[in-house]
Amino acid sequence: MLPRDVPVIPYRGSCLIRATQRRLKQMYKEFALEAVVWIVPVAVLIGLALLVTA
Repeated sequence: MLPRDVPVIPYRGSCLIRATQRRLKQMYKEFALEAVVWIVPVAVLIGLALLVTA
């Protein structure tokens, strides 16, 4: 049993799930952007290396 001075916060599971899904979606978007930012220059450098050595 809780002491009287501790407020009881109602559990809102659906709000928590939606907030978590939004955070995950944002995290995946940021990861995809970082992947593109790193993959494009690497692909360009590999292409240049192949052209120079051909």
